[in-house]
Amino acid sequence: MKSETDKPRILIIDDNPSIHEDFRKILTVDRETQSLADAANAFFGDDEGGSNDIEGGPPLEVELDSAYQGQEGYQKVLSAMMEGRPYTLAFCDIRMPPGWDGLTTIEHLWQADPNLQVVICSAYSDNTWADISRRLGRSDRLLILKKPFDNAEVMQLAVALIEKRRLINAASVKQVELEAMVQERTQQLEQRDQALRQKQKLESIGSLAGGVAHEFNNLLQAIGGYTSFAMEEIDPEGQAYNDLTHVVEATSRASEITGQLLSFSRKQTPKRRFVLLKRFLIRR
Repeated sequence: MKSETDKPRILIIDDNPSIHEDFRKILTVDRETQSLADAANAFFGDDEGGSNDIEGGPPLEVELDSAYQGQEGYQKVLSAMMEGRPYTLAFCDIRMPPGWDGLTTIEHLWQADPNLQVVICSAYSDNTWADISRRLGRSDRLLILKKPFDNAEVMQLAVALIEKRRLINAASVKQVELEAMVQERTQQLEQRDQALRQKQKLESIGSLAGGVAHEFNNLLQAIGGYTSFAMEEIDPEGQAYNDLTHVVEATSRASEITGQLLSFSRKQTPKRRFVLLKRFLIRR
């Protein structure tokens, strides 16, 4: 059995109290009547339990509320929305003097709850379907039930519209889930796009660095080569020879740097090697 909060909620809006009682007899069964029926079934051995079924099937597990004027029904729908327990369906009379008529009431009901399913109950022919459509628009949320109504017809309408509202709610939940999935996927694609752009930038920088390093390395080879030639022509004990030695060392260090740039541009794996820190400290 469903809990009170899980039951579909139906609102009856009619100025005639007897109409409310008729709906209760058709759609629900009070606990006292149900207990008596269960006791009778147990005593007489009626396992089918059909004695308390009205014409059109067994009663529904619904929460039934009453409003006797359109303004009252509107306030109940507003309160239900604020509580987070909206009505599934409203049966609304077309004439409810001295307050709002049924069409005015429905306009206000849909302002409060756009998804509310509504059945107009009327014994009069002064409002044609064309008149109602011009006033309320063509909507799949609206049906007409002529008085005096048939019990089975009321039950069928209630069952169909309750299921329709359930499917609408399920679709809304699914839509929210899909929107969240799309948003998450979009964020992932944006992150991948940013990563790809960054990779392309690094590749461009690497190509530029490789080109510069290649040209610079050619210059260093020329400097180193001509310096070595000059050192062969001078006295190794002189100051000039000592100065040129520093030029060769600087050229060698610059060549190492260009080699690193070329490795970066070619995406080569850096090679590990042992070095003497003393050598670098002396250079400093």
